[in-house]
Amino acid sequence: MKTLDEDCTGIQQSGPNEITFRLKAQTDSFFSQLASPETGIWAATDMNPKDAKLTPTKFSGPYYVESRNDDYALLKRNPHSPISEMFPNSPRAIRIKRVPFADLNRAVLNKELDLVIKLYSPLGEPDWKKDGIDVTATTASSIIYLFGLGVGDRAPIGKDFIEALWIMNTDKMISAAETFLPFANKYSLTRDEFLAAIPSRTNQKLRILCPDGFFSQNFLDQVSRSAQSVGTEIQYHFVDSNDFFKAFNDPKSSEKYDYIMSIYAASERYPAVQLRYLTKNLVKPPIDLKQTESPDLNIDRIKILKDYQKWLLHSRQATPLYFDATLFLYQKNIDIGDQSTNDAEIELWRVQESVQ
Repeated sequence: MKTLDEDCTGIQQSGPNEITFRLKAQTDSFFSQLASPETGIWAATDMNPKDAKLTPTKFSGPYYVESRNDDYALLKRNPHSPISEMFPNSPRAIRIKRVPFADLNRAVLNKELDLVIKLYSPLGEPDWKKDGIDVTATTASSIIYLFGLGVGDRAPIGKDFIEALWIMNTDKMISAAETFLPFANKYSLTRDEFLAAIPSRTNQKLRILCPDGFFSQNFLDQVSRSAQSVGTEIQYHFVDSNDFFKAFNDPKSSEKYDYIMSIYAASERYPAVQLRYLTKNLVKPPIDLKQTESPDLNIDRIKILKDYQKWLLHSRQATPLYFDATLFLYQKNIDIGDQSTNDAEIELWRVQESVQ
């Protein structure tokens, strides 16, 4: 809402099916942001104007939330949605279930879930097809990266450690991430530019915070061995999801940890938007990405976006490690439809029960 307020002078209902936005400046990514998973248009009656708390009841999409609690959300088909007419066999209702990491594999094997959407776990996935579970993977659109915590200087991550990580990796599903923009080759760093933007040597000790149970122990051991090969010790610290998310914007996090090992689900939205999501709120970037989104400015967008990525590396705000994929795991009686493999998202209205 804050970002929208900075870019937009007003929103008006122009008719029963029309909304008019008046922007303060031309912005290439405005419509991309409106259509992104992080954005929604809500009915005024569903939002508390004092604290912006949402209680959604009205939707324009193919499904609406009938009810929800901490563990479930029950979606019902929206009969007024054009998408529902295009996919008449889509589910009449979908129950979204929150399952702890530790219980997820068991729930799949016990057929408690029809469809699971999860990040591929390097060196940690069962042989799903052997167990009768169908698997589809997206392209490598997610980034496993280290995010610098707190404010001020951080322990250096060097070329020696990063190259060792890439060389010693034994999981064929993940690949070296030498840029922040897997879908924007024109604006991406080359491998040489990436490695030139970081120090030669890594600190002798790195304190890394991880979400408890998210990464496999085999993967974490591989990262540790890569660090040891260049003389660096890694100390892992594990916290639950609440403390994990709090750490990103806590200026005192750096008193306990140097970095968070996290995931960013990249997408094909405008590069400047993607880079801003990696920056967070504790540091003010020295480079203005807004200008790259103004179509009337005659500027070198390639240089600005590359310089911003180099700043992320120089300041140790974020250091990519690997590109990873999202998995769709589903039971034999489920047809997930013609899903896009270019992004880490799934369109649930394409899912239907298979006719045997």
